[in-house]
Amino acid sequence: MVTAITTTEPTVEPSEVRAVIDAYLDVELDRLDLDQLFVRLREVDHLLRRLEAERLALVSACERRQAHPEQGLLNTTQDLAFSLGLSPGRAQGLLRQARALEKLPKIAAAARRGDLNSMHVRVITDLSEVAEARLAKWEDFLVELATTRTGSEFNHAAAALANSIDDLREQRASHRWRRRQLRVSARLDGMVALQGLLDPESGETVITALSGLIDQERKSGYNPRDFRSPGQRRADALTEICRSHLERGDASSVGGERPHMSVLVDLQTLQGRAGGIAELGRTGAVITPEQARRLACDAAISRIITNGESQPLDVGRTTRTIPAGIRRAVVARDRSCRWPGCGRPHRWCDVHHVRHWVEGGETSLGNLILTCRPHHRYLHEAGYRITGPLTSPTFLHPNGTPIRAP
Repeated sequence: MVTAITTTEPTVEPSEVRAVIDAYLDVELDRLDLDQLFVRLREVDHLLRRLEAERLALVSACERRQAHPEQGLLNTTQDLAFSLGLSPGRAQGLLRQARALEKLPKIAAAARRGDLNSMHVRVITDLSEVAEARLAKWEDFLVELATTRTGSEFNHAAAALANSIDDLREQRASHRWRRRQLRVSARLDGMVALQGLLDPESGETVITALSGLIDQERKSGYNPRDFRSPGQRRADALTEICRSHLERGDASSVGGERPHMSVLVDLQTLQGRAGGIAELGRTGAVITPEQARRLACDAAISRIITNGESQPLDVGRTTRTIPAGIRRAVVARDRSCRWPGCGRPHRWCDVHHVRHWVEGGETSLGNLILTCRPHHRYLHEAGYRITGPLTSPTFLHPNGTPIRAP
């Protein structure tokens, strides 16, 4: 039996709630003594727990309404990421938790009272995905654990509960395998963040590979000038493993080209003149001219000839197929799927003719745009359209109204 999490009609306006919060937060913390600080900290933590539970209830309600098709988005995860400014992984995590609590009314009620924090909900969500049929019987026990044990004790007790049932062990192993994931994203400061989970076997493989390369470096001789931390050594080892794979040249092609690292760099940067710019092709991170010249020492150079406004030149109507050079130019401009709120990486994208080739549209940068394959189908089969300059396009619903901007 599925019990929906429901919300009551608000009795106060949002502006009134914000006014109360503003008044509560308008306190100089330095004037509070230590006891007052901890009392206030516990109050804020309790409110955050209740608000997090309310957010999950809202996520559940939004999923039931299936709002995403109205915006041309592909699923509720994409709608949440777009509406709340979250990463897809974070949006998917909220959706998993909302779905779990929807089936566990006592757990959901405890969360809304503020008895459970986000860690409790996350552990219960993981448990529900391998023991959904049994978890309804364990709700009271799990709420008692959460309110009487430390976070570490709760984790161990929940794991012991699952491990105590023989027929759940295979389910847990399968669940761990399904949950494997790796998120790689470029940050605003140019760094690239890695975050993920591996099943035990895959994790052991990765740890062994990294350790093997690090041990090999150590055996090659002690370097007194090597002051890298263990974390830096692991980062360098992972990079070296990936570089070795790319340099073998046996990877299959994607989008007409083999996987490769690309740098967008102008001539004056390569010549060492001031005022130029160099960017990494996938992340968009700006690198120094000297870094660009170092990478160019051992690289295949693909020229993109541009006009005076730095727009790559077109190939007209000589071909319907997108040449590799033009695709690189489109990727250099668009970077990812241009559909509002999507942002899927360019390696998952097709190059779309805004005006179809058979209707006289040219294979040129001014008529081409990156869209992921599902959104490419939307444009061809569901009546969606694109207008305006492709540097800042407007996507239209089949009825002609614009899709909301971020």
